[in-house]
Amino acid sequence: MHPILFTIGNHTVWAYGFFVTAGYLAGVALFLFLTKRDGLSPWTGVDLILWILPAALVGAKLMFILTNWAAFMQGPSPLASGWSFQGALFGALTVAIVLFRKRRLDPWRWLDTAAPSLALMVAVGRVGCLMTGCCYGAPTTLPWGIVFAESAAAPPGTALHPTQAYYLFANLAILTALLIRRKTAAFRGELILLFILLYVTSRSIIDPFRGAPERPWFLGTVTTYQLITIAAIAVVGVLYYRAREKNRLDRVA
Repeated sequence: MHPILFTIGNHTVWAYGFFVTAGYLAGVALFLFLTKRDGLSPWTGVDLILWILPAALVGAKLMFILTNWAAFMQGPSPLASGWSFQGALFGALTVAIVLFRKRRLDPWRWLDTAAPSLALMVAVGRVGCLMTGCCYGAPTTLPWGIVFAESAAAPPGTALHPTQAYYLFANLAILTALLIRRKTAAFRGELILLFILLYVTSRSIIDPFRGAPERPWFLGTVTTYQLITIAAIAVVGVLYYRAREKNRLDRVA
């Protein structure tokens, strides 16, 4: 595809970094819009973003390095600017929980407001994956297979599953579902838990179509991420039940 979006003088603008940044900005814009719609303080939202966004960036970078240690140690490359959404989510949630407690904010209400923004961030960021060729798919003979003529990651000249597009469309579908469900959510916490459930489920479905040979498998049939999904669904199920019982009288606007 086109890993280099454009150049300005001696400065190269990589497609991956551009679309990841665009995803963050789009998510922030949607989050601030929804805070107003939900009757929350946009200024409090800005304050949260100023603390949470750096934590998300640090978490995303650290997780990417840890899961790509061998490639990272080989030196600079277009993928040296890689990020991990799971790391970003972990870093953001860690700091968010501390801030919610310190400022005595309702965590479920704020996380519900943020849920659609998370799906939008991932969807836009996946355009960068598609342009760069990272997160590429396994070889396929299907008519929608994609061939990368220029990529630092994907094998060239081979038709591959467009897993980046699969992720993109999955997160657009999640975004749509969350925006529709906002009007009829039965309890506080439903939207963020629904996001986590749909996200990990879609990832586990798409994961076997990934083509990176170093991706770990368990007993040769289940990917590591699918094992994580099973654990995540169990946790979400418990939290869903508890939040529904505790917050059932409140509704998301």
